[in-house]
Amino acid sequence: MILRMGQVLRCQNRQCQAEIQVIKDSVDGKSNPTCCCGGEMKKLWITPLLSRLHETAEMADLFRAKSKVAG
Repeated sequence: MILRMGQVLRCQNRQCQAEIQVIKDSVDGKSNPTCCCGGEMKKLWITPLLSRLHETAEMADLFRAKSKVAG
């Protein structure tokens, strides 16, 4: 797993649950990091923010063009 600056990771061991904040991007990574207790560290779940798209003339033209290609 490549770590990015600002990410928070938490130990999955219920007795430990230590957290770390990444202060520098990692170069390479193939697995989740390991806590000092030996437990696996995983990113915290953050609820996604949804936003509504507002129709513009440009967006309407784009969707019409794509529907003609698909149809």
